[in-house]
Amino acid sequence: MHGTADALALKGEFGQAALVQDLEASFGVGLPFAETQMWYFVGDIYRSLIIRLGPAEDGGKANAGTLAYYYLRRGLRELGKGDAVTPDMKLRELAPLQPRRFLKSLAAQTGLKLPEHEGSRLSSAAIILSLAATVGFAFGMPPLPMNWPAAMMTLALAFFLPLFDPGRFPAGCRTVRDLAEKAAGLNYARLRGDGAAGDADAVWKALLGVLSSHTDKPTREITANTRLMTAQDT
Repeated sequence: MHGTADALALKGEFGQAALVQDLEASFGVGLPFAETQMWYFVGDIYRSLIIRLGPAEDGGKANAGTLAYYYLRRGLRELGKGDAVTPDMKLRELAPLQPRRFLKSLAAQTGLKLPEHEGSRLSSAAIILSLAATVGFAFGMPPLPMNWPAAMMTLALAFFLPLFDPGRFPAGCRTVRDLAEKAAGLNYARLRGDGAAGDADAVWKALLGVLSSHTDKPTREITANTRLMTAQDT
């Protein structure tokens, strides 16, 4: 039996602003700033979406995650990944070395918005080098004594390293099914137009799909009573 999350810490410096932007893009709605500032719980977001979207009991009946999976499978075939793709296939089997490039190519092929890749150790190294260069510029003192040329070279290396970062698949995104569920949330408006269900349950699942890209909490632990938190609150 899984527990429930009391609070949902949104990732990133612009946590709630980035979430609102993704919600507007996914659901095809406008969310006024004054209204979003009154969101304290996940249930508040859900109510805002329901007011604008319905819920619609008529129209499509297909499962959005299933529809997204078919789009992904077709895109994978076009990318030469074979015909043996199944929902439980591990993403690392499809792209063991270049998750970032894989997600970008698949998004372009399917026209779906996909979750962003996460940085690998190269990105972590770039951050460390940036901090080292900053110390060198500002102080030129231990623990990393640097003159200006050395600091400039370190900063240049920190800039170029992420360009070669192969990336990692997002947390909680291990299989093609996981990717389809996240894609279903990020592309709700499009999938609904293509025949996906638009009832209250579908809206909730799509909301969880969007939230999954903005928090490290498993979606199974998120409820309507889960409190929203930003980086400033933690």
